[in-house]
Amino acid sequence: MPYWIGDDNGPCWKGDNIDLWASVEPSGIQIAGEMPEDIWDKWYQDLRDKLTEALGYEIGEPEDGYKFKYDWS
Repeated sequence: MPYWIGDDNGPCWKGDNIDLWASVEPSGIQIAGEMPEDIWDKWYQDLRDKLTEALGYEIGEPEDGYKFKYDWS
C-alpha cells in the first residue's frame, strides 16, 4: 500500500499530512490517524480490494452491512 513504512511498533503509513497506524482486533483491523480525505477514499478502497482478493471473501464495514466472517461463540 502507498505510504507504507512499517516499523517495530506495528503497521504504519506516513507521508505529507499522512500518519496512520493499524492494529488487529478481535473484530477486525483498526486503522487510525490522519490522511487527507481525497487520498483516504482511494487508499481505503484499494486496501479493501487487496484484502478481499487475498482472503477470498469480501471485506467491508459492519455499518455498511458486512458481517464478521467467523462465529467466535
